[in-house]
Amino acid sequence: MSKAPARNRLGDRARKRGDTTVKTLRETYGPEFAHGFSGNVKLGTLLERTGARSLSELVAREASKRAQTRQPDDEVMTRITLDPAICNGKPTLRGKRITVQTVLEFLSAGESRSEILRQYPSLESEDIDACLAFAAQLMGSGFVVKKLA
Repeated sequence: MSKAPARNRLGDRARKRGDTTVKTLRETYGPEFAHGFSGNVKLGTLLERTGARSLSELVAREASKRAQTRQPDDEVMTRITLDPAICNGKPTLRGKRITVQTVLEFLSAGESRSEILRQYPSLESEDIDACLAFAAQLMGSGFVVKKLA
């Protein structure tokens, strides 16, 4: 018995979830997510059409596109701050005690932008965009991961 390609299996699982559409994803990842696709397109179809193997790969591609179409250094670096006195020097948003990691973890857990903004009223939608752009820039940098011990 031959195995279906990974992308098809993933698309089938996404279709079984039923109501996950581009519209639903835009509520989580912002209005420009999957630009050019109708809001009624299902996740499985979106993955097939874009060639992405998973939602996380698609989100990374979208973040990379956003980072390339903006002036990343200006917008990101005005919103992302590094201060050794705040959160042990982790990247934070506008000097507040809200780390970029926290926002990215909420997004990766499937929280919507509106829910994050409700939980952190001092944040703005652009702060979430800056977190995604910052992550894309960081991943675009050259680095080597080595296993230690």
